[in-house]
Amino acid sequence: MSIFGMPRLSFAIGCALSAITASAALAQQKPPPFAWVVAENGQLPRGALAAGNENNQPTAACRILVQGALYAGRVANGACRAGLMGREIADKRYEVLVAEPRAVVWLHSAQIDRLPPGAIAGGYEPGPRVNILCRTQLPIGMVPGRFAGKGCIVSNANGEVTMSSFEVAALAQPPSGAMTLRSSPSASDATSDGFAKNARAVVAAMQAELAGAGLRSDDPLNGHVQRLDASLAEVATLAPAAAQSLSPTFTQVAPPPAARVVPFFQAMQNAQQILEQMKSALGAQTSPASQLLLALIAKQQADLTALREPVKTN
Repeated sequence: MSIFGMPRLSFAIGCALSAITASAALAQQKPPPFAWVVAENGQLPRGALAAGNENNQPTAACRILVQGALYAGRVANGACRAGLMGREIADKRYEVLVAEPRAVVWLHSAQIDRLPPGAIAGGYEPGPRVNILCRTQLPIGMVPGRFAGKGCIVSNANGEVTMSSFEVAALAQPPSGAMTLRSSPSASDATSDGFAKNARAVVAAMQAELAGAGLRSDDPLNGHVQRLDASLAEVATLAPAAAQSLSPTFTQVAPPPAARVVPFFQAMQNAQQILEQMKSALGAQTSPASQLLLALIAKQQADLTALREPVKTN
């Protein structure tokens, strides 16, 4: 059974680990590089990654649902604590990042010009906008939080803090072909090259989240993501010719050739259909993993719209 069918009350993600041990077929699969495991009241599941420290004590990264969004923070004083709207919010029910220390690397913001391949998505914000797990140095220690395009957002007893110097979490061995994952839109995103890079980043984030959830390789969602990857690559390949066919300088000479435009819109339609199939597969589930995937789906749908508009309006 897919973990996305579990009730919200249990947060669903932690059940993936028990499913792996209970099934001989799953036990033969390669363990996921990380997982978000349900916990409460300051407790930490076995294998919780030491993502930072507070008052000289190791602290774990966590994430909590708040008003329909998912925020990353730290486990401290019996709860998961994150910064939001200028204050520190806390919830005694949360998920904790579980991973082998060697499976995750922390890269300093000064050493990278964009988010690294395999960046670990810590949650999502209204919009939707995916945020990335990060950590930054405060007087109390190295504190985990979220990067959403404007520094690493963390919390302490005084409220929410945003730091410009920070580290982001990434898989030591990212999915094959993984590109950088933008948390905020860019002017280049509407170009075929920008679209291709962002599409590959979205697919890589989906693959990482599904792997972390411990799904079987033959789960329908994995199949949808593989088909989406190929479909988005086709869209990016066809986009330049379609845009050129409809440019003013081209149409002054001859009518737009359907041979260039029609395949592009067919590929766009196919990609949208796959995204809708993924939404249907997720159903109405409200677990953090399913909601993060829905946020990634919405981002990809918005990117498809942005790429289509220049072709439609030329």
